[in-house]
Amino acid sequence: MSQLLYSIHLGVFLLVVTLMAVIYPVTGYRQNKNQEKYFKGNRYNKTSWYRKSMVWSWIPTLLVLAAMLFAGTDPSDLGFRMPSAQINDIKPVLFYMSVSAAALYTLSMLFS
Repeated sequence: MSQLLYSIHLGVFLLVVTLMAVIYPVTGYRQNKNQEKYFKGNRYNKTSWYRKSMVWSWIPTLLVLAAMLFAGTDPSDLGFRMPSAQINDIKPVLFYMSVSAAALYTLSMLFS
Protein backbone atom coordinates (compact mmCIF):
# COMPACT_ATOMS: atom_id res chain seq x y z
CA MET A 1 0.00 0.00 0.00
CA SER A 2 2.82 2.43 0.84
CA GLN A 3 4.42 1.74 -2.55
CA LEU A 4 1.15 2.68 -4.25
CA LEU A 5 0.89 5.91 -2.24
CA TYR A 6 4.51 6.73 -3.06
CA SER A 7 3.82 6.20 -6.76
CA ILE A 8 0.69 8.37 -6.64
CA HIS A 9 2.51 11.17 -4.81
CA LEU A 10 5.43 10.97 -7.21
CA GLY A 11 3.08 11.09 -10.20
CA VAL A 12 1.23 14.12 -8.83
CA PHE A 13 4.53 15.83 -8.05
CA LEU A 14 5.86 15.24 -11.56
CA LEU A 15 2.58 16.44 -13.05
CA VAL A 16 2.74 19.67 -11.03
CA VAL A 17 6.40 20.24 -11.92
CA THR A 18 5.64 19.69 -15.61
CA LEU A 19 2.68 22.02 -15.40
CA MET A 20 4.68 24.78 -13.69
CA ALA A 21 7.90 24.40 -15.67
CA VAL A 22 6.60 23.69 -19.17
CA ILE A 23 2.90 24.20 -19.74
CA TYR A 24 2.36 27.52 -17.92
CA PRO A 25 5.33 29.32 -19.53
CA VAL A 26 4.43 28.12 -23.04
CA THR A 27 0.75 29.02 -22.74
CA GLY A 28 1.66 32.36 -21.13
CA TYR A 29 3.98 33.19 -24.02
CA ARG A 30 1.34 32.26 -26.60
CA GLN A 31 -1.35 34.22 -24.75
CA ASN A 32 0.93 37.27 -24.59
CA LYS A 33 1.56 37.14 -28.35
CA ASN A 34 -2.18 36.84 -29.05
CA GLN A 35 -2.94 39.75 -26.74
CA GLU A 36 -0.38 41.97 -28.44
CA LYS A 37 -2.18 41.46 -31.76
CA TYR A 38 -5.60 41.91 -30.20
CA PHE A 39 -4.76 45.05 -28.22
CA LYS A 40 -2.78 46.80 -30.94
CA GLY A 41 -4.14 50.35 -31.00
CA ASN A 42 -7.41 49.54 -29.25
CA ARG A 43 -7.42 50.91 -25.71
CA TYR A 44 -10.97 49.75 -24.95
CA ASN A 45 -10.09 46.10 -25.53
CA LYS A 46 -7.17 46.35 -23.12
CA THR A 47 -9.29 48.00 -20.43
CA SER A 48 -12.01 45.41 -20.88
CA TRP A 49 -9.50 42.58 -20.64
CA TYR A 50 -7.96 43.98 -17.44
CA ARG A 51 -11.39 44.34 -15.85
CA LYS A 52 -12.28 40.74 -16.68
CA SER A 53 -8.91 39.61 -15.38
CA MET A 54 -9.47 41.38 -12.05
CA VAL A 55 -12.93 39.85 -11.67
CA TRP A 56 -11.65 36.34 -12.39
CA SER A 57 -8.73 36.88 -10.00
CA TRP A 58 -11.15 37.59 -7.14
CA ILE A 59 -13.36 34.54 -7.75
CA PRO A 60 -11.04 32.04 -5.95
CA THR A 61 -10.78 34.45 -3.02
CA LEU A 62 -14.54 34.70 -2.76
CA LEU A 63 -14.84 30.91 -2.93
CA VAL A 64 -12.38 30.50 -0.05
CA LEU A 65 -14.22 33.14 1.98
CA ALA A 66 -17.56 31.41 1.30
CA ALA A 67 -16.08 28.05 2.33
CA MET A 68 -14.76 29.61 5.53
CA LEU A 69 -18.17 31.13 6.25
CA PHE A 70 -20.01 27.83 5.77
CA ALA A 71 -17.39 25.85 7.71
CA GLY A 72 -17.45 28.30 10.61
CA THR A 73 -13.72 29.00 10.53
CA ASP A 74 -11.84 32.26 10.57
CA PRO A 75 -8.69 33.44 8.74
CA SER A 76 -6.48 32.56 11.71
CA ASP A 77 -7.36 28.89 11.13
CA LEU A 78 -5.72 29.22 7.71
CA GLY A 79 -2.62 30.87 9.18
CA PHE A 80 -3.52 34.51 8.56
CA ARG A 81 -2.99 37.08 11.26
CA MET A 82 -3.04 40.84 11.53
CA PRO A 83 0.30 42.59 11.02
CA SER A 84 1.91 43.39 14.32
CA ALA A 85 5.15 45.07 15.27
CA GLN A 86 5.62 42.57 18.11
CA ILE A 87 5.96 39.51 15.86
CA ASN A 88 8.79 40.99 13.81
CA ASP A 89 12.43 41.52 14.70
CA ILE A 90 12.48 44.97 13.11
CA LYS A 91 12.05 48.35 14.73
CA PRO A 92 8.42 49.49 15.06
CA VAL A 93 9.17 52.63 13.03
CA LEU A 94 10.30 50.53 10.05
CA PHE A 95 7.30 48.25 10.46
CA TYR A 96 4.80 51.10 10.43
CA MET A 97 6.57 52.78 7.50
CA SER A 98 6.37 49.53 5.54
CA VAL A 99 2.68 49.00 6.32
CA SER A 100 1.94 52.63 5.37
CA ALA A 101 3.87 52.34 2.10
CA ALA A 102 2.03 49.11 1.22
CA ALA A 103 -1.33 50.74 1.98
CA LEU A 104 -0.49 53.81 -0.13
CA TYR A 105 0.68 51.62 -2.99
CA THR A 106 -2.51 49.55 -2.84
CA LEU A 107 -4.67 52.68 -2.86
CA SER A 108 -2.73 54.18 -5.76
CA MET A 109 -3.18 50.98 -7.78
CA LEU A 110 -6.90 50.86 -7.01
CA PHE A 111 -7.62 54.45 -7.96
CA SER A 112 -5.24 55.10 -10.84
